[in-house]
Amino acid sequence: MLFFTNYFFKKIFKFITKSSNSRLVGICLFLGLPLCLQAQYRINEFAYDCDISDDNEVVEVRIENTFTGNLSDLTLTLYNGNGGVPYGVAETLDDFTVGTNDGTYTYYTWIPSSIMNGAPDGLSLDFQGTVVEFLSYEGVFTAVGGVADGMMSTDIGASQTNSSTCDKTLQIDNTGTWVEKLATVGSANACTAGLSVEMTTCDNKTTGTDTYQTVFKVLIGSETSLNVMTSSGIPTVTTISEDGLITVTGVEEGTDITLSLSNADCNLMATATSPICLPRPTVDARINEIGYDCNESGDPNEVVEVRLENAFTGDLSDFTVTLFNGNGNAAYNSETLDNFILGMTDGTFTYYTWKPSTIMNGAPDGLSLDYQGALIEFLSYEGTLNGEESPVTGETSTDIGVSQSNSTLCDITLQLSNAGNWVEKIATNGSSNEPSTTTIDITAIGTCNGISAADENTYNILISGLSATSTYHFDLDGDGMNEVTNFNGATTFTTSVEGNNNVPFIDGTAKRLVQVDIGANGSYDAMINIHEVLCTDADDDGDLDFDSGCDEDRSTKDRGYIVATVSPYIGANIYVYVLTNRTNNALVANTTGLFTNLESGDNDATSDYHVVALNFSDRLDALAYISGLSFHNETGTIVTTSTTPAACSMACGSMAYNIECSPEKPIPTMSQWGVLIFTLLVLNLSLTFLRRLERII
Repeated sequence: MLFFTNYFFKKIFKFITKSSNSRLVGICLFLGLPLCLQAQYRINEFAYDCDISDDNEVVEVRIENTFTGNLSDLTLTLYNGNGGVPYGVAETLDDFTVGTNDGTYTYYTWIPSSIMNGAPDGLSLDFQGTVVEFLSYEGVFTAVGGVADGMMSTDIGASQTNSSTCDKTLQIDNTGTWVEKLATVGSANACTAGLSVEMTTCDNKTTGTDTYQTVFKVLIGSETSLNVMTSSGIPTVTTISEDGLITVTGVEEGTDITLSLSNADCNLMATATSPICLPRPTVDARINEIGYDCNESGDPNEVVEVRLENAFTGDLSDFTVTLFNGNGNAAYNSETLDNFILGMTDGTFTYYTWKPSTIMNGAPDGLSLDYQGALIEFLSYEGTLNGEESPVTGETSTDIGVSQSNSTLCDITLQLSNAGNWVEKIATNGSSNEPSTTTIDITAIGTCNGISAADENTYNILISGLSATSTYHFDLDGDGMNEVTNFNGATTFTTSVEGNNNVPFIDGTAKRLVQVDIGANGSYDAMINIHEVLCTDADDDGDLDFDSGCDEDRSTKDRGYIVATVSPYIGANIYVYVLTNRTNNALVANTTGLFTNLESGDNDATSDYHVVALNFSDRLDALAYISGLSFHNETGTIVTTSTTPAACSMACGSMAYNIECSPEKPIPTMSQWGVLIFTLLVLNLSLTFLRRLERII
């Protein structure tokens, strides 16, 4: 029944609004339906808040000229959203000030003694006690008392604040949308355009006077064109006739800029306040360590560490770290450095840590460090952010390139190395991310050295660059527990040689964090990510394979294999191998580097297959990237970008392989020829004997 009623009302409203004859008006008035009543009169414009003592407070009602009733039958009532009750004195339209008549409508205005500033508040229009409209701003509420008693308000979706200029009101346009525009009190809401300041950005940040630019957002309604004028600077357009942005450039710092849009119906203005273009601070301070997500409830690794040079003699309170939500780019927390926890000093820098109540988990989110409001750096993880508020207004964040997830161990943080790279390591909150020694030449790799075919699919860890006169502890899996203690007397360490089990190969994507404690003093001085290595005996001949070939059973031509991992790789990323043939097709993509059961190649070709090796930080990203690639039909290299695509960080390229697995046709030996000839002679004699026997019979 409710559906039918609403449908019926809407049909009548549509019918009424398409006609203005008095007979239809009479029907509306007879039925007393709100939808019909709205066809005759509506709240057309009002204002309640602005920057000068709310001098813009007003209500305007629009009435169709075909209306022949009494103005005193129409009443405007103001409602307080705090409690939902009416306030002030309800005013009938016969006490409004009559405005202009545009041939279709007449406009009536009323200036109450006060209109409340919302969050929320509202107003209603009724005809002889039947509510035509019950509108609200800055939220919705239910009326308690008055003509709208028990009704839920309709939020107009537009609002004002004490920073709104007093020459603006809220107006309903021809599309039924409420917008804030220059006041048209007592007349039609002719201009349907809107203008606002979108973003202001410094061109430079020096100690002198800089220039800045401002982006204005233009919302066009029914206007065909608008003339553009600025009080300073150079606009990108002089007229605009569709939705868009206008950028004004070359404005001198300290000078506000006003942009005006005008035509016969519009006179819009918006003013951008000059930003303060603070120079980048020269103080040596940086965000040094971050933790935001891990595999335990509550993410107990959440932390921000700042490194500050000991030579700094100012106030710690002048440094601020601000956290930003990538969903909307708004700041959600901040803290000054004087409220951080004081950590250690290494003689050059001191380390300060802060554990916020929460740090958002990215995709993306970010944080900034500023000094006295001047931005030092704006970082993000899992993507980039556009700065839309101080101190990062107009800035684009720098993605640190590493991230965490709910599978990250909670003793791991993201740390900035002295080389300027962000890496994932065991937390060093409140202390240096790296050893204070200037040079450490210790390296670690995955290797097949010492692996036999009987132990295929395992590999060794080789640590080099050790001093035979030093003692070491080794953590071989990044868990902070030393699998090897008090190692000394040699310059290299190999897991199998030293009686440790070989490391199992997983899937080609795994990495291990190897940590070296120099001097066995309880502090890790070298932290190295290694990539696993495939060691396999693909043809089961008892020896490891590191190239390509055929299995021993050559009765079928589909027994070729390629081991693409021809040398150990060093790195933290994921390697994906793409197998291509000479017809420019990518056949297989995997992360192991081992391709088996390949069809035998062309005997006349020098290379039947190519393997393109790619290195990515995420396997899904790599596979998605590969799906759009094409390959050179001779070299197998990627031709959509380059042999080493931009998304490939290292160890990327192409390797060629020639596989011929079809069994060869044997050349008969002399003895084999003799047997063959003897057999043929015997067969010939037998046939001759049979023919003679047949004649006798």
